Parts: sequence; C-alpha cells; structure tokens
Amino acid sequence: MNEQLKQFAAEAVKQSEQLTTSNEAKKRTAFAYINKKVLENNLKDISFEEIDNAIEEAWKGM
Repeated sequence: MNEQLKQFAAEAVKQSEQLTTSNEAKKRTAFAYINKKVLENNLKDISFEEIDNAIEEAWKGM
C-alpha cells in the first residue's frame, strides 16, 4: 500500500475520531478527507478499495 495513502488514512481517522457521530459517518468523513488529499497530491491509480483498506488499517491501529 502507498505510504502516503497510509499517512492520509491515519490523519483522517484521527480527525474523524473526534466527531460525535456514527462509525459509518466517521468513515465517510475519513474517505472524503483522503480523496481530497489524493487529488491535491496528484496521486495516480489509487482505487476506492485501496482508500477503504487504508481507513480500515488505520482504524485497527488506533
């Protein structure tokens, strides 16, 4: 997995963890954050599945 993607996922999970909402909403927020970062950094060939997997990995690491 892309190291930059892992970093974005860790940041996203940390930020969304502060929200007082459902886990599903937290994951959607994290996904949106990562997608924004992927676009800003012109990362190529990052699939939605890879983003989902990175979020799950980061969540388990918390």
